[in-house]
Amino acid sequence: MELVKRYNLQCRNENFCKSIKYTQSKECSSMIDSISQIIQLANEYQAEYLTFDDRFNRQSIVKPMNEKDYLSITPINSLIELTINNRIHETDYNVLIKLCPQLVKLEILLYNDNSNTNLVVLSEPVTEHKSLEELVVFIEFEYPGMEHKELAQYLNRNHVMKHLTLQIRVTYLDEFVMFPITNTSLKSLQSYDIRSDNIERNNFKYLQLWTSPSGFNYLNLSYLDSDVNESIIAYHLSNLTHLAYSISYQDIGYFCKILDKCKTLEKLDIYGNDIDYTKILPSLLKSKVIELSTNVILIKEILEIQHPTVKTFRFFLSKESYETELLNNTTIENLNISWVEPNFATNSLFFKLLKNNSHLKSLKFTFSLNNPEITVVNNFKRNLMKYYQDNKQNPKVIYPSNLQYGNFDLWSMYPK
Repeated sequence: MELVKRYNLQCRNENFCKSIKYTQSKECSSMIDSISQIIQLANEYQAEYLTFDDRFNRQSIVKPMNEKDYLSITPINSLIELTINNRIHETDYNVLIKLCPQLVKLEILLYNDNSNTNLVVLSEPVTEHKSLEELVVFIEFEYPGMEHKELAQYLNRNHVMKHLTLQIRVTYLDEFVMFPITNTSLKSLQSYDIRSDNIERNNFKYLQLWTSPSGFNYLNLSYLDSDVNESIIAYHLSNLTHLAYSISYQDIGYFCKILDKCKTLEKLDIYGNDIDYTKILPSLLKSKVIELSTNVILIKEILEIQHPTVKTFRFFLSKESYETELLNNTTIENLNISWVEPNFATNSLFFKLLKNNSHLKSLKFTFSLNNPEITVVNNFKRNLMKYYQDNKQNPKVIYPSNLQYGNFDLWSMYPK
């Protein structure tokens, strides 16, 4: 553990070091001899998570390994997650990837200070890795190694990667050249253009690179046009089970087409602002969605249509409680309501739903209520104990494991 302290490392405890973080602050004068010393420590403590982080000193760089280091180090078989928020030599990067045969997640962050790097993120060891399933890449500057061609080549050769997140400077569509992708292993792809002059459509152009059905089971969208919509319907719906969409009014027609065509959808998250979204309802009613989440839109309508397959409904409430619609709904089994400003009516509604909706299997009210008044807590406790006393013989009683009311400890209120 002396080495840990000497090299400015952070470990969770001194017996079993599950996570190691190396940081180099401007005030810290010590420098590890080479990356091999961190690898040695990771092996010694069987670390599962390793982070190189120079967020406080962008000019720092881990000293490169020498030939002797390469010959002496052994694989870190315990490591499953690696984060590099640091300038690192390309050779060390590739050796490090090779030394982690069980690696599942890799996160790379490159800032403007690192713009002279020759690091190839999608290198041969990354492409050929047998267990790497998740890659997160953040690059603040213009970086030639993440263009369409490189990404297509990587995905067409790699059949292990499942989740890819890119926060980079995305090439504009008018500069776009088609490099077809045929990958079927990828389950989710999220792309964000980090430029201040971001054009929303650039974030989803990668979906147009596929020329055969993908393996996507999750899509997170905030823009649709005819080209993107056509690509999604042609190549990305056959395995889709979860769709998240921040919808705008002009996109409703495209969204409904996707909803009509997708027969495998189980989870739907829809978010919007205060405009009329009722045009979605016919398509939503025909869908086989089981879990539905929304922010402030369509709450009343979704509760009223008594959707035959929606069993879980999550939404936000600010002022209006929709008490009548909630009490009259008989199809939803799991309710999760996030309250912006809980009040006395919140408590009242919670127990009305518990007592009157026998079809419910779980009920969760989430909100932040720091240091609630003792009278509020005692009143809630009395109501909860009465609910359990009145339902001793009821096989459909909901136990605290399936209830939530803010941060209240409901098991402590359960009658002994």
